[in-house]
Amino acid sequence: MKRIVALALTVGAGLAVAACQDLCGHAQSTMQKLNSFSASCSDGGSSSSCFDQSACEKALPNCSSADQQVMTNELNCLDKALSNNSGCTSGAFDMLGCLEQDGGTISAACQGAFANSPSACGADAG
Repeated sequence: MKRIVALALTVGAGLAVAACQDLCGHAQSTMQKLNSFSASCSDGGSSSSCFDQSACEKALPNCSSADQQVMTNELNCLDKALSNNSGCTSGAFDMLGCLEQDGGTISAACQGAFANSPSACGADAG
C-alpha cells in the first residue's frame, strides 16, 4: 500500500499552466480516492497522505510530454482500480498492477523536480 501512495504522491505533470492544473488536479483527485480506499482498509497503515497541488504545478514544467503521458496513464489506471476494486486485497493488487505496467519511465529531470519541490506536506510531518 505504501508503494501505491508513494506513486500517487509523485504523479502529475504538464508544460503549460492549464496542462499543469489539469494533470495536478487529476493527481489530487486520485489521491483523495486513494485516501478513501486506504481508510476503508484495516492494514494498520496510514489512512491519509498529503498531496500538494501547488508543488506539483511548480515541478511540472520540468517534465516532458512523454513524462506527462506516463503519469496520466498511471493515474487513469489507478482511478480505474480504485473505482472497480472489490476489497482491500484485490484493490491493492490492481493498483500494484498499475505501477508495474510497461508504460514508460519518468525522466530523472522530472523525478528530481518533484523530489526537490518545496511542499506544504513536509510541514505536517512529525
